[in-house]
Amino acid sequence: MEIVNKKQIALFIRHVKNINRIPFYYYRLKYYKIHLITELLISSNITLNEILLIRREDIDFDKRVIKSVNRNIEISNYIGEILKIYTDLIHKSSTGVIFNFDSKFATKLNSIFKKCSAKAGIPLLTLEYIESLPVCVKKGFNREF
Repeated sequence: MEIVNKKQIALFIRHVKNINRIPFYYYRLKYYKIHLITELLISSNITLNEILLIRREDIDFDKRVIKSVNRNIEISNYIGEILKIYTDLIHKSSTGVIFNFDSKFATKLNSIFKKCSAKAGIPLLTLEYIESLPVCVKKGFNREF
């Protein structure tokens, strides 16, 4: 697989972020979640499985930390802000996991990543590739860490 640089990752995220500009509210919410999950994957040392297990009580917005099963995951101010918007306005329930997706979500996410990679004109970014990025690359990309 071809190695991508920070500029290409930023371009990829811009395309993922733009998919939530769909006119139908239901789809905008769905793609806002995908944008948030993509930002978490790229800017933090977190896996999709850990993301899908996050509960509202696992997030400490003041300390910018997500408590996972056996570790704390530091998040940037930007991620903290968009996660706060999501939990306050979209996922208002104080219990349960904050991202509800079915078992085929990873496949759907890879399909979206394929489209966004093509639109951005960059090598294909897959979920596996993003999860395997070294922490130094992710933190180097992270906004306002």
